[in-house]
Amino acid sequence: MNTILSKKRILWADYAKFVAIYLVVLGHVDLQSGDFRNFIYLFHLPLFFLISGYFDNSLKYNFLTFIVHNFKLLLVPYLCFNVINIPISWSSVYLHPELYPGIDSAWEWVLCPLYGILLGEDRVTSCSYLPCGPLWFLVALFSIKVIFYFLRRVELYHCLIKYKYIKFFYWLICSLLFVALFLLLGKKIPYYSLDSMLLSMPFYMIGFLMKKKAFPIEFDRKISSVLLIFIFAYIFIIGVSNGYVDIDAGFYGKNLILFYLNGFLGSYFVLLLCGLLKKPIKLVQYIGANTIIVLGVHLATLRVVKFLMLYGLGISVGSMTIVQGIIISVVSFFLCYPFIVFVDKLAPWMVGKQKKVIH
Repeated sequence: MNTILSKKRILWADYAKFVAIYLVVLGHVDLQSGDFRNFIYLFHLPLFFLISGYFDNSLKYNFLTFIVHNFKLLLVPYLCFNVINIPISWSSVYLHPELYPGIDSAWEWVLCPLYGILLGEDRVTSCSYLPCGPLWFLVALFSIKVIFYFLRRVELYHCLIKYKYIKFFYWLICSLLFVALFLLLGKKIPYYSLDSMLLSMPFYMIGFLMKKKAFPIEFDRKISSVLLIFIFAYIFIIGVSNGYVDIDAGFYGKNLILFYLNGFLGSYFVLLLCGLLKKPIKLVQYIGANTIIVLGVHLATLRVVKFLMLYGLGISVGSMTIVQGIIISVVSFFLCYPFIVFVDKLAPWMVGKQKKVIH
């Protein structure tokens, strides 16, 4: 989710990540409209996995270098932002003790979030919880990248997988294998977000195949417009009928095939739309290049905005209308900007020692 801003940035990718991370923030607002929430969850995380697969560069490194590189890029931010969120998470424990059973003593207030970080799973148990729940994504993506590293080497070196169509069937079989493993083992391995990893791996593979021109992103404007209209119509007529979806919890809705079709088409819709945008906007590019930071701090900014609304303006912060949710999420979203600048300028090691961003 995090990349270095440079002269060689791919514009549609930054725009797509900007859209995706905003939808993550909006999805964490308590909305009255379940249908609108379901619409967001159709594709906002599949889009991130798909973009990650598109930019897969696992063949660039030997295994040890690859592990170290991705540990810095994904797990260091996971650890840092979760630790930072521990004191913030205590407000939820204090205000909603019924949601955190088993946390009574002072030691448990400290140890439960630390144990949750070690488990790498966005679940509340009697002895653990993840201080910043959305960061499960980084653990799942790390696992996906490690497994994909070996799958790509099989593709590269196996003599039977050198032909184009055999390569396609190779990745199709791999995708089906991960789906089967999720159906068999998903609920039985509640550690390190492995269930979410198994469910999400096909999106990563689709992104990888898109780079091979299986699904072009930048078309003629007329062709893109027609595709956007058809995909938009499909999502609102058929896509939303799949019901509640949550990759984090392993929920794929009413139909697994619709889950993957919706995730791909919704993601492709955003990519096609972003492919039409040719004028760079530095703020959008900057945030799009630093989505990990937004992922790590947006729950805190949402809490601040809700606190100010409730105690400063006397406005209820329970279930919100779509308009209220959009306003609050936009304010919370852009409150993340100072944290992006701080980390970028003073603590780049927190996001994998990325280079300084000039903007």
